[in-house]
Amino acid sequence: MKDIEILFDRMYSVIPDKLQKPIGAFALDKFIKIKRKLLGAKEKFTGGIHYLEIDRGHPETLLLIHGFSDSKDGFLEPAVYLAKKFNLIIPDLPGFGSNEKDETRTYSTYEIGKSILEFMEGLEILNPHIVGISLGAAIAMEVVLLKLEYPKSLSLISPAGFFDADKTCIYHEILEGNNIFCIEGPEDYEGFLNRVMENRPYIPAPIKLHLGEMMIQEREWLEKMSTDLLGGLTDLSEKEKIAELSYNHRVENIICPVLLVWGEKDSLFPPHLSEIPKSKIKNSKLVILPNLGHALHHEGPEVFSREVLKFIEAL
Repeated sequence: MKDIEILFDRMYSVIPDKLQKPIGAFALDKFIKIKRKLLGAKEKFTGGIHYLEIDRGHPETLLLIHGFSDSKDGFLEPAVYLAKKFNLIIPDLPGFGSNEKDETRTYSTYEIGKSILEFMEGLEILNPHIVGISLGAAIAMEVVLLKLEYPKSLSLISPAGFFDADKTCIYHEILEGNNIFCIEGPEDYEGFLNRVMENRPYIPAPIKLHLGEMMIQEREWLEKMSTDLLGGLTDLSEKEKIAELSYNHRVENIICPVLLVWGEKDSLFPPHLSEIPKSKIKNSKLVILPNLGHALHHEGPEVFSREVLKFIEAL
């Protein structure tokens, strides 16, 4: 496989620099469209939310919630496995993907969670299973805390929202002025990929250049989103505000069965943070996946999907 990747990169290297990004944008667009078609995914819009729907007539539905700077299409690989057992609803979170980016709006986890709950209720989907990754896991918790009886189960994958003042995670870095999501050049994007993934899938060079350029263009927006989601928090000394923003104690109220999945090599929210929800949520199961980092849906879509399916089927 490595030899094929090297061969492809050599082929791409002969493409003039000025054409690399346009070719990457075209190739990514075609890949997404083909993947959606193979899955039977329909793109829809309702209640201000763009989303994908995969309906194969299964009796139960999974709501999949993506992470920070990602979009609904980030779940296309896991959807290959999950759609075999469940209908899927995959929204863009407010402020991300194809959704409106409103400079006047404050995008708190509460407001986003409320929007997603209202969106699902508008679709008249009752008692779904909910799967959230990273920021999406924090939003998933918010949805559940807004309506405790709503989900059949909750799967938190590499979850944001838990904070240990004595052990470093991505929150410490952001508050110290190092936000890995706010990049300035291609080298920063390469560093970003290395941070979020321990086991990186191959990305053709033109597509990688295009994705990096998209993040560079969204730098200011991602800075705003980070500030909003951290509730304006600026310093690690603001203990009361941190306690208010985190889910450390609020998860005690969750009553549905909960799956916690961490990558062993997650450097954004290290596995030691799993001790917090595992000790606070009565009906919870913890799985730590070896040799994987933070972006489990990209690094190990089959492995992560298998754990979710096994958990739900055992309920």
